Formats: sequence, C-alpha cells, structure tokens
Amino acid sequence: MLTRMRPTFSLALAGLILVSCQSMVGEPPTDFEALQDAGNALVAYERGDCETASRLSDPRQLARWESTEIRHSMLLLNGFCKELGGDLEAARAIYDRLIAEEPDSFAAQDAKERSRIIRINESDPTHASWMREARDRAMSAESSTSERVPLERQPAVFPPLAQLSGVGGYAVIEFGVTPAGGTTDPVVIESSPPLLFDGTAVRAIRRWGYEPRRSSSRNDVQVIRLLFQSEDPAPSMTEPPSTGPPSTEPAPTDPATTGPSNETTDSEVDR
Repeated sequence: MLTRMRPTFSLALAGLILVSCQSMVGEPPTDFEALQDAGNALVAYERGDCETASRLSDPRQLARWESTEIRHSMLLLNGFCKELGGDLEAARAIYDRLIAEEPDSFAAQDAKERSRIIRINESDPTHASWMREARDRAMSAESSTSERVPLERQPAVFPPLAQLSGVGGYAVIEFGVTPAGGTTDPVVIESSPPLLFDGTAVRAIRRWGYEPRRSSSRNDVQVIRLLFQSEDPAPSMTEPPSTGPPSTEPAPTDPATTGPSNETTDSEVDR
C-alpha cells in the first residue's frame, strides 16, 4: 500500500514546487532589483545596445513592477528603442499607454513629445529633410551670431532615470524668438543619447523669455546646446560648435552665477 502511494505523493510534491515557482516569477522585483535593472537598461541604451535595453524594459516584465516614476521611465525607454528601430506603431502604442495610464508622470510628458513628432513626420513628408537642413544650419561655420538678451531661462529637469543611472548627454535645439521675446517652435536637431533629453529640453525652452526687439517684425532663430551632466541637478547651457558634432565638454562657469547653469551665446541664423 505504501509502495502504491509513493508516485502520487511525488506528483503532489512536484505540483507544490511548480506552483511555488510560478508564484515567485509573478512577484514584483525588490527595490534593489528594480533599480539595478533600470540602471543596466539605461547604460545599455547609452551604448547603443537597444537589444539589452529592450529586454530589461519589456512591458510584460514591467507589469509586475510597482507604479513608480522609474517603472514609467523604463516603459518610455522601451518605446524609444522601438522608435529608433523603425517600429513607429509599437512605439506610439507605448507612448499612448503612458499618457493614458500615468498622465502626470515625467515619462508621460516625454511620451507626448515623441507622439507629436511621430505625427508630424507621418503627416509632413518634408519634415525629415527640413530637420537635416536645420542641423546643417546649426553646424555651419557661415552662421551669423547675434545675441538676443535672455531674461528668463528656467533649467530643464534632469530625467529621473538618467539621474539615477548617472548618464549624461546633450541636446541641441533650434527655436525661434519672437520680436516680443517669446520662444516658438523648439526642435531638437541633435542629441545624445538619442531622445533621452529631447523632451525635457524642449519643454524648458518653451518657458524661456528674451529681451524684446521691437525694431524687427520677424522671428530670430536661435540654436543652443543643453549639457546634461550626471553630477549636476540641472543642465548647463553653451553655444554649439560651428562645425562637427556638439561637444559634451562642460561650459566655463560664470562666476556671477551659482549652480550648474552657465551664461551662453546663442547662434542666430535665418530660417
């Protein structure tokens, strides 16, 4: 009788072990594990390894995570990888999900910017060539320089996941300044790592103000590079170089200011 019961007992034990393992798989990661995965994912992304970044930020895995800004930023990172890989439909689905589920998060604000750019590219076939022309203008040694005096430059917010992971970079933005001193149509024409600092840079520049120039009826076009250095709570501001890719070297500190924000000279070119 005991002999006949052994197989049944073994099967029951195996079943209990399987259920226990499945329960563990479905459990959310610890705070340490989540932070470790997030840091590894962004470092991989910085190195251009979207395969690793996508695996670590897989939405199916993130479904187990607690609803935190880091979790939302990981989902955004997965959308970045899909967009860079050319899968715009999947990228927009992730962005729309973030906007719908976590509208007040930092990641959702970036997702709105990316969705906007995707819509522009789909509706305007000439936008990609215009972007190339804008970058050429910004990097051209023939660009004239004429400073519009800034009155207000609120710093961009350092993305939470980048701050956590110690990842820095830059974004070069072209934008218009109206005769009244407001900014208009900020566009990222160069950034590294790609997309990571685009949204926060654009949102900051929309809030900037310049000294009015009543003698002119046209918008002046400015180009500025925002440097994001991981040890700083806010980015520095410098003029982009006349040729070649933007440098990530820190701008010289203005002794009259405190904190990481530095004085800058903008490039002005005619659109």
